[in-house]
Amino acid sequence: MTDFNHYFTFTNNVQDLLFKDVTVSSNGGMVGLCFGVAVFTFLYEVIKSLRHYLVVLQMKQRENDMQLSDDEHIRKNGPLFSSLDPSTAKKMQRLKFHCLQTLLHMLQLTMGYMVMLIVMSFNVWLMLSIILTTALCFYFHEYLLSRKSLIVPLEIPGSNL
Repeated sequence: MTDFNHYFTFTNNVQDLLFKDVTVSSNGGMVGLCFGVAVFTFLYEVIKSLRHYLVVLQMKQRENDMQLSDDEHIRKNGPLFSSLDPSTAKKMQRLKFHCLQTLLHMLQLTMGYMVMLIVMSFNVWLMLSIILTTALCFYFHEYLLSRKSLIVPLEIPGSNL
């Protein structure tokens, strides 16, 4: 029977974190593992921010497309969509966007569950590295990169294909 704690501990001993043989039992190993968890959490936050950026980008593109005439739309989208009528070209653009959003969503969901499982290892050091990384990513994303809007759209535009 495996000894599993159901309370948070300040230990430098972690066994089989997410995968078999991801084990540390020294202070240096714990620092390295915390750094790896922080990088993983940073990548999770980057994917989340990228999804938000793509939604904002599509909203701006949709506003610009409403202002363009059909001929201007064909010239803007290049020769690939020139043989298609403008409504079909718009649907193709939305479909590509939707597929990209779907892939990013699957990746974000998987990584989110992995971060949750890391927290469920009940190691305070790993949890603190996740909390600090998430806080720093939120601060820098919201303050430095997107000073325009702090409101995340509730629905993804173009999802009604």
